[in-house]
Amino acid sequence: MPTMTEKHEMRDGRLTLFIDPSIAKPVWQARMRIPDRKGYIFKSTGTTLLAEACRVAEDIFDELRFKAKSGVPLKDRKFKDIHPEWIKTGAAQLSSHRQTLHTGSANRYFIPFFGAKSLTSINETTFESYWEWRLAYWSNVKEEDRPGNAAVIPAQKSILMEKGLLSQIFKWCKRKGYIQNLPMIEMPKIKSKGKEAKRRPHFMPEDMKKLLKYVDVWVTGGQHDLHRFQRKMVKFMCLWMYWTGMRPNEVLQVRWRDTEFFNGTIKIRVAPTTKTGERTVISMDELAFLCPVISELTGHEEEDDLVFCDRDGNPLNIAYKTIKELFNGAGVLKDSFGREHTSYSFRHTYATERLLAGVPVDKLAKNMGTSVQYIMSHYDHSTTEEFAEILTR
Repeated sequence: MPTMTEKHEMRDGRLTLFIDPSIAKPVWQARMRIPDRKGYIFKSTGTTLLAEACRVAEDIFDELRFKAKSGVPLKDRKFKDIHPEWIKTGAAQLSSHRQTLHTGSANRYFIPFFGAKSLTSINETTFESYWEWRLAYWSNVKEEDRPGNAAVIPAQKSILMEKGLLSQIFKWCKRKGYIQNLPMIEMPKIKSKGKEAKRRPHFMPEDMKKLLKYVDVWVTGGQHDLHRFQRKMVKFMCLWMYWTGMRPNEVLQVRWRDTEFFNGTIKIRVAPTTKTGERTVISMDELAFLCPVISELTGHEEEDDLVFCDRDGNPLNIAYKTIKELFNGAGVLKDSFGREHTSYSFRHTYATERLLAGVPVDKLAKNMGTSVQYIMSHYDHSTTEEFAEILTR
């Protein structure tokens, strides 16, 4: 509460003009108490003249009364000020994965763009500007500074995910009374030169052999014990993705209770909080031998423990730059067309190798949590030459 001198009351005491001695310039300040609203609102009139200050304060008071009657928030908050509150209270009921997604997207995209904007000023036009800025975001970042999983042209699903995150935030703002009307968030249509240009590459058989050979040496080269632990966990995660075709974020959410020995391999229940929801994954046989190794390394093997966790049992933070360094050291960072491999390349490799092994595409789609059409247009990197025996049978 500011110190008030030279007070001048109006509107039956609901509007008080005063001078704050802590401010060098003797500008008249206004303290207002709006009917049916709690607390005071303080505004500067911007003038040292009492008569002019009275006129300005009256106009502000009447405007606030009109807003109060219309249900419009009286205090205009900025996006960067409400977002910590959203994470603490609004997002509290969401899964830990979803909260991490909110925090990461906000730090990288939402706060840099919306942060200084007042909530009531954000409308459909603002979102049009945001998508234009967002689609050009990574094209303005040097290649060496981009994470391995960052596409210069974002996928349509990535934009759809961000739209969902923004919708959650602004629906919460409306429930809290911070905004009166919910802005319509139109999602742009991603334009590309073709499906082949935007899909991630897979590992060719010779690249996969090089990577698997190099990673065994790589895990022993850490600078200290913790470093070697982290490298081993990166290796195990890469193998898990290669032997299951699961998405990186799906793997990071698996708990031991979600795994079960089944016909000599591992059956995995994917969490409903993941990208495409709940499903069951049947892994390659090799995963049955990997699971005991992981639990022995982490020391966390209770049912509720995460499979991929740090030494304290907390969610494992896999740095995409570390995976990029691994690929680079193995000499498999880029494919023959210059496209960078990412952690998602294991999913593409899994799909391609399973198709070449004769797994029916509809069964593969169910195991991977995607559609037959998406596998054929996105994940299948096989060639007609590789099916020559079948085609000529």
